[in-house]
Amino acid sequence: MKVKPLIFIAILISIGFTAIWLAPVQPPGKPQTAAAPIPDNPFVPVGTPASPTSETVQLKQKLQALEQRVNTLEKKLAKLGPEDTSKQDKDTDRENTKTQLGTRLSASELLNKSNLVAAGVNPVLAENILNRMSELEYRRLELRDRAIREKYIGSRRYNQELQQLNKDAVDLRKAIGDNAYDRYLYETHQVNRVKVNSIMKGSPAELAGMQPGDVIINYAGNRIFGWHEIREATSEGALGDYVTVNILRNGEPMSLMLPRGPLGVRLDTVLGNPDAVTQP
Repeated sequence: MKVKPLIFIAILISIGFTAIWLAPVQPPGKPQTAAAPIPDNPFVPVGTPASPTSETVQLKQKLQALEQRVNTLEKKLAKLGPEDTSKQDKDTDRENTKTQLGTRLSASELLNKSNLVAAGVNPVLAENILNRMSELEYRRLELRDRAIREKYIGSRRYNQELQQLNKDAVDLRKAIGDNAYDRYLYETHQVNRVKVNSIMKGSPAELAGMQPGDVIINYAGNRIFGWHEIREATSEGALGDYVTVNILRNGEPMSLMLPRGPLGVRLDTVLGNPDAVTQP
């Protein structure tokens, strides 16, 4: 039996009114509570934490990168054995020694009465030497001041007057003698020895039997305290004339005969104890 359209519509309206009448009524004075949101994924229960934000993802990526770097550094440190650590300690000690030697005072600051007396110089002689040096230093200042005022600084006249003044300069080595000068250099931690670093093939030094590590003490009767002194000494006299060269080899004194002229060696300056100097 077919239901007429009007009767069907009436039934639907009646059902609607019944649903409204049966709906629960919100008590007065209480705010209406919103219904729980329906998740997009019907299989995820309500209250599941939301997916991590982009900032959280970036922080995790940075943390992973740091962990990788730490692991890499740990692997590198693990490869450093006892020999490597020992080498690093030696290098550090060597650099500290260089620093200590490199931070010495200048030669003029080291030149004082106490250092001279410690080297064995008579106190009266030491004071006399220092006074003469001080007077000459002031005369140089006077000359410079006058040349600036009269506008001839740097001229030929100024250089001639300065050379004349320098004739009165005190040669400390000559004033106190080689032994005291050697001791003074040693006590003030200034280099006072010339050591052979290497020898050129076919050179007079090689033919005479000189070896790397030899310390040159004396050349043709002249004490040697610096490389410039050995250079000047080898250029004196007649080329080819044989002279005596006193050296220290492993602390032992020796004598060699070499011709005047270039030795054919590479030199270095070192600090040596004057007590070790003994003529063979």
